Amino acid sequence: MLCEKPMALDVPQALAMIRAAERAGVVLQVGFMRRFDSEFRDARTRIASGELGRLLLIRSTTRGPGLPPAWAWDPRKGLGLLAEVTSHDFDTLRWLSGAEYRSVFARVAARKATHLLADYPDFYDVALVSAELLDGTLGSIEGACPVDYGYDSRVEILGTEGMIWIGEIRKGSWMRVTREGQLVHEAIRSWGERYRDAYLAEDEHFIACIEKGQPPEVTGWDGLRALEATLAAVRSAATGLPQPVERVGGGP
Repeated sequence: MLCEKPMALDVPQALAMIRAAERAGVVLQVGFMRRFDSEFRDARTRIASGELGRLLLIRSTTRGPGLPPAWAWDPRKGLGLLAEVTSHDFDTLRWLSGAEYRSVFARVAARKATHLLADYPDFYDVALVSAELLDGTLGSIEGACPVDYGYDSRVEILGTEGMIWIGEIRKGSWMRVTREGQLVHEAIRSWGERYRDAYLAEDEHFIACIEKGQPPEVTGWDGLRALEATLAAVRSAATGLPQPVERVGGGP
């Protein structure tokens, strides 16, 4: 089973999926395609080698060009943008740092697609999350949909010995200079365009795991850990207070 994110709407559902897959002896892989992107993989290798020194801060941004699917408009049913969009960012912080979450503080607002508030009073289209990991690394997650101008996915990792920057909104190296001195670039328009090779590598890895009977790099437990952080952020947004990330046992 190749499951997209969010893996589930609550922890019991996610645990039930993991246990069912274990009993059936089938592969359960969660679709965090960033883990198969060459730039992200290179960054993780360099972080793990100590090249950046001690991590200080990871900042992850995801902005989508259009509205999320309708099921995500009501946070009470689909958890909203924090789950549908920034699940990737929650996994990114955890995967790159190699550390679990300690706590998160989230603020959300409806600032653009305000016409949806009449039918979905809890709808929000922009989210900002600050996080603390167990090793002391601080994290920042920013999400917004829709932004219209394109698909914007960027990550900055700051360490005591330097920093790594991944991603940009500009597509390739193409650029036009006008007579007025303006620089015109073409933007990346969709996540499929930005992560095309990563999606292919993700699928190839999934098939190889089935053929060889080996566990995937991204397991159901990884999906559960991202969900736990997401749920804490949802609670924080509702209460206006920082929330601990409650981590269930039984997994890696």
